[in-house]
Amino acid sequence: MSSKEIIEFGTIKGELCGRNGCEGIIDEHEKEGCCSCHINPPCGYCTSDTSYCPKCEWAAEDDREQYKPSESDLAAWAKQAKEWQDRRDLFYKKYRGKSPIDKLEMRTESHTHFTQKVIGVFPKGTETAKSILPKVEGTFGGRFSFFGETKFEYIAYTD
Repeated sequence: MSSKEIIEFGTIKGELCGRNGCEGIIDEHEKEGCCSCHINPPCGYCTSDTSYCPKCEWAAEDDREQYKPSESDLAAWAKQAKEWQDRRDLFYKKYRGKSPIDKLEMRTESHTHFTQKVIGVFPKGTETAKSILPKVEGTFGGRFSFFGETKFEYIAYTD
């Protein structure tokens, strides 16, 4: 086998397994329960992989086990999440007038299927609706739902 040859293993029902020369055909265990994507997609029923090889006893769920994040990965993710939370908290303190505002800052939030809400703060007297509009305007325009002396809310039409 050359170093450029790629070995593909079967993962979908009906494919050849191919792991360590296995000639088994991938099958699937029957899933328990039912789809609940209409409530909160994607649901566990649809995302769970029940593929397995009856010959070599490979199972898709075993592959997932070997890719668990390490303790250092989890610590790094927790640190990053904490930093994001601290930045978000600081922004909302400024937005609520409980902390001084030193520059223009904006956050984008979910609004509807077709819009996003952009909220922002700026030092008093430094911005106008006209100067902020190019920075917040959605693909299909939008509108300011509020524009004050130091903060604004803009509904961006995105779809």
